[in-house]
Amino acid sequence: MSSTVASPWSAAADGSDAAPQPCSVAVIYDDAASRGRAIELCDRLIHHFWQELQFRVNWWKSAHLDDADIAPAAAWSVRHAQIVIFSAVNRSELPAAQQTWLQAALANPGEDGRMLIGFADTSSGQTGAAPPLLHTLHTCALLAGMDFLPHLTPGLDVLAGAARHARGTAGMTSVLSSILHQPLPPPRL
Repeated sequence: MSSTVASPWSAAADGSDAAPQPCSVAVIYDDAASRGRAIELCDRLIHHFWQELQFRVNWWKSAHLDDADIAPAAAWSVRHAQIVIFSAVNRSELPAAQQTWLQAALANPGEDGRMLIGFADTSSGQTGAAPPLLHTLHTCALLAGMDFLPHLTPGLDVLAGAARHARGTAGMTSVLSSILHQPLPPPRL
């Protein structure tokens, strides 16, 4: 499933006639809750960058990544996305088959400026370090030459290991980090 969200005006914020630049986003999610978190992030990105970027978002359920009919299309979408969001609930690790699939799908030599955002649900009670899932996603991003931005479920304690990991990630930008942590604007009616 994909959707395109464009700026309501074709002119750029500086008054020029430049159209918004395309930005492809691929979202991999586990279930309705993890999809909901990814939707919130996409809403924040669109709200913040609507004048500069035209977003095309493709949604892929992680349970379907081993389906012979769906996996190739999902891999193409992930390989060509500027932003990849992986949102998981109640899992501490990525199964080996999905890790192999993700590493292959993220590989796109010559594409700079891509980012993998990893959402992890830490409600399983794990304390003291970032969930292994975030470390696995970070490794996948590094192997693909991508920036990585880890994000823990909002409202839970920020783990010291995840904070150290985030500070050590060279590609983490303050703009995207602030977008992840700002409240959503009220809905437009």
